[in-house]
Amino acid sequence: MNKDRRKRIDAIYERMANAQSNLEDVKAEIEDLRDEEQDSFDNLTEGLQASDQGQRSEAAAEALATSVNAFEEVLSYWDEVMVSLDEAREQ
Repeated sequence: MNKDRRKRIDAIYERMANAQSNLEDVKAEIEDLRDEEQDSFDNLTEGLQASDQGQRSEAAAEALATSVNAFEEVLSYWDEVMVSLDEAREQ
């Protein structure tokens, strides 16, 4: 690989590393929200858990958990891309 293409890959790698860091920060914020919502639901009485408010709280916690899982999947693929770019830079 010539020097120009290697520099371009380096720039892409750096941008992706920054984006990955941002994604990990967002994932952590969503995890915090999920935990807060789940704690809020868990602290309701059984009667309130069965109410509309309780059901919405539980559904929100589940939706946030799904979002966290999706982020984890995206980040695992992201890692694969980073490894591949790193391999290309070494050629």
